[in-house]
Amino acid sequence: MPLVAARCEKCGGDLRVDSSQEAAICEYCGTPFVVEKAIQYNTTTINVNDSSITIESLLHLAEIHLGDGEYAKADEALDEALKRSPREHRVHWYKLLAKNRIPKTDEHAIEAISERIGRADPSRIQFALDATFFPHYGNATKYAPEGKRAEYERFYFAVSRKANEMVYVLPRRKSIEANDATMARLREESRGIALKLEGIHKANLFAPILIVVASPAITFASIATITKIDASVFFLVNVPCLIASIVLAVKCTKQIKKKVPLRNAAARQIAELSHSISENDSRIRRLTESNAKLTAELNAYGA
Repeated sequence: MPLVAARCEKCGGDLRVDSSQEAAICEYCGTPFVVEKAIQYNTTTINVNDSSITIESLLHLAEIHLGDGEYAKADEALDEALKRSPREHRVHWYKLLAKNRIPKTDEHAIEAISERIGRADPSRIQFALDATFFPHYGNATKYAPEGKRAEYERFYFAVSRKANEMVYVLPRRKSIEANDATMARLREESRGIALKLEGIHKANLFAPILIVVASPAITFASIATITKIDASVFFLVNVPCLIASIVLAVKCTKQIKKKVPLRNAAARQIAELSHSISENDSRIRRLTESNAKLTAELNAYGA
């Protein structure tokens, strides 16, 4: 037979029972029950104000509602339990869970509460923690036995540290990462500018080097010819060399005159590019100093 939904009349626990059976035992409180009655009881609303329902049953009912995400119903059962047993630590702890809309104290609960607290202004982080945990946390730890008290305190401090990390640590780490990315981009940009500058310098040095190197070379060849050959060969060999030297000098002179405006423009471009590199270097220095300050703050925090 398929299992059907039922509810324990003693503790209110949700059950899955075989409808072909006459009786069974509650897996939560160990109370024997009639299966048909438990199935019918599942369709009725439990009156938490019923004095026959024990504190344990109310707490178990609250656990079920918390697990189902029915926080208002959990709070209703807990309010009744609080009236009957104001020193029961579990009542206060479950009230804390219901207040913060979390089913239980696990890693997901730590993340959820920390994220909510982490949205607060850094100067009001402790106020946000107090608003989240008190008075229920204080009462739960006050009345709890030593083992349970330690468990509650671990949860509180885990949330507190996580929330502080969200407020102080994560933004600083993100800033450092962003600064590192910006510095890498600026360095790459400066390398590209340096290559442009190198190209401009080479292009503007070509014409003067051509005159300085080529003209003396041709002249030297002419002198060498004069000293080693006779007059008849001189005119055949040396005169064309001299003419070529003169023509080259004239062309280079004209080229230099043409390049004067270009060189002035190149000088302006060189100045602009050099200024860009200088600005990038200044930004990199500022970002480096910012990262050093952020890292010191993280170290002081212990992150």
